[in-house]
Amino acid sequence: MKIDLQNILSGNFLAQGWIKKQYKLLLLIAVLVIIYIIAGYHAQMQHHRLTELKKELEDARFTQLTMRTQVLNQTRQSHIAEQLQERNSHVKESKYPITCIPR
Repeated sequence: MKIDLQNILSGNFLAQGWIKKQYKLLLLIAVLVIIYIIAGYHAQMQHHRLTELKKELEDARFTQLTMRTQVLNQTRQSHIAEQLQERNSHVKESKYPITCIPR
């Protein structure tokens, strides 16, 4: 029996002798193809997740840098002095460094 389109569509080619002898190999190949497709899909999903995590990390870095800059600006001596003046505080800025306070 020869393999032509009509035999493939009807399924008669599966009854041929060489197909019967090699059905285990064909089944193994089909299983390996399915595993290959699943592994490719899994790798694609992992790559997508990694890309999302990298973007999230970059956003977190920028947020950290912004907050760090804000903290540095708020703890500067000049900013603290301005805040004390705005609140009419009785606390005055020292004219001497801590190590040089006269006694």
